[in-house]
Amino acid sequence: MNKKYEELKQKYNLPNFNELNSDFELYSIDEDDDLVREILKKIYEKVDSYTKFLEDLLQPDSRLSLMREASTLTPVDQALITKLHMKGMLITRELLELNLEYTEAVAAKIIKNDYEEWQKMKLELKKIVIKLKESWMKEIKTEQDRGYFG
Repeated sequence: MNKKYEELKQKYNLPNFNELNSDFELYSIDEDDDLVREILKKIYEKVDSYTKFLEDLLQPDSRLSLMREASTLTPVDQALITKLHMKGMLITRELLELNLEYTEAVAAKIIKNDYEEWQKMKLELKKIVIKLKESWMKEIKTEQDRGYFG
């Protein structure tokens, strides 16, 4: 697979394979698969996963963990989450559109662009994840009676 990727990398000026693999877990791609399409699927899976995570923070359902975490977010945090959610949605919709009219050249361009965008998003996502993790280290006082849990 590395040889196939190196050819694509040279042809389309793609990122380093190890860097892509580190972010999108390409090691599970089979040798016989269409490498470009499989990389796109891996990018979609990762970005979609984080986009859904962000959506849960923006609109927490009745899960206590989400409601607790969302309650610790400031308006600045919420604005950042909204911005990241929008970027994630744009990437996933772009990938869906590409599947409707696929060309290797366009796909390679998207891989390169999405990888670069993901590098920026990761830094911002880490800030949010750290803040959420830290929220579990603090005691939060609630005004509601917790007498009934069923």
